[in-house]
Amino acid sequence: MEFMTYDKLDEALWPYAMDIYKQGFAEEGRKPEKLLRSMLDRGICYLHVGVDEYGMVAMAISGLVAGRKVLLIDYLAVSPQRRREGVGQRFLQKIEQWARVIGLEGMLVEVEAEPTRENEQRIRYWEKGGFTRTDYIHQYIWVPEPYLAMYYWFQPNSKLPRSGEKLFEMISSFHRQAYNRR
Repeated sequence: MEFMTYDKLDEALWPYAMDIYKQGFAEEGRKPEKLLRSMLDRGICYLHVGVDEYGMVAMAISGLVAGRKVLLIDYLAVSPQRRREGVGQRFLQKIEQWARVIGLEGMLVEVEAEPTRENEQRIRYWEKGGFTRTDYIHQYIWVPEPYLAMYYWFQPNSKLPRSGEKLFEMISSFHRQAYNRR
């Protein structure tokens, strides 16, 4: 799989990435396309894509957590036709390699915490990729479902926080920046 990261909007790739994104996340669970475009235009996120001989097979939106050398993976989706083939784990490994090369210390993600089969599968996906789940359950005021934070610090003795509350401070900071709220 060829892996590419963009810090600016690439109009040729964007429709393919958005197709995978929309197939991976229900409308109520994703940021509007206009907001994602704005985030790229403002330089506060990255678009990662995975391409193989069949075309684009995976996409992710990520961003740096302010004041930390941490990459927040905001969205990651694999083409429905290519799920259950290991594409997602290979793509996540590519993101990890990229993050290490640019000098980051770890990655962070938030995952829906309701005890459903689908959510447990997502949590296991991230655990398989090296992430550790936290016990703290965060309830946003603007979305009904609860979330938990998962982290993957590249150095076992990292001084980065491990408490869910502290991680959600980092996550919330990124979301405020995305929505341009202070």
